[in-house]
Amino acid sequence: MQVEHDGERVHFKLVEQYTRQQHVVRDKYYKGWDGKEYVYTFTGKFSLEIEGSFLGRKRWTDGKTTPLTEKLGEFVLGLVEAAAATKRHAIAREAERRRWEEEARRREERQRDLRAVEDFKLKLLAEAAAFRESQLISAYLERLHEQLADESNALAQPAKDWLDLAQRIVSNVDPTTRRVERLKSGAAPSTYGGYFGDALK
Repeated sequence: MQVEHDGERVHFKLVEQYTRQQHVVRDKYYKGWDGKEYVYTFTGKFSLEIEGSFLGRKRWTDGKTTPLTEKLGEFVLGLVEAAAATKRHAIAREAERRRWEEEARRREERQRDLRAVEDFKLKLLAEAAAFRESQLISAYLERLHEQLADESNALAQPAKDWLDLAQRIVSNVDPTTRRVERLKSGAAPSTYGGYFGDALK
């Protein structure tokens, strides 16, 4: 059975006490196959029991001097207290659940920030590596031009084309000009680019 108080349902049951006697049932044909039989005898004494996990009294029983019917008032008060305890427990559980959710959200935020910073670092290192490569190529081309200074006019067209292409590659590899332009423009990072922003093109 159940009763509702202050929005909380409390379950309880009415139980009659009993005694149990065990009897041996003899097998008609085989001696070793004897069984057991239980006889239950109800005593006429009753108890009211409140179900649920809460602190407080949960059982009222017929006594030798005071019958259960005279304890109904105490039992009703017990139901009210059980409903209050159940509600307090539910409120505490909900607060705990919200706290766990908030902690999980904060952990996820911290992890997301760490991942974003790590992504920023990797992209920054990639740009720095591209700059280093452009410096290496630029120094190499400068050295070539120094060696060819006296013969630059005498170079065949394929050689000039080779040097022109190499120079264009240096300009394309060097990320500094494009990065400076983007920083000056104040472009905000995109959703997909993260903290660092979209890759340079």
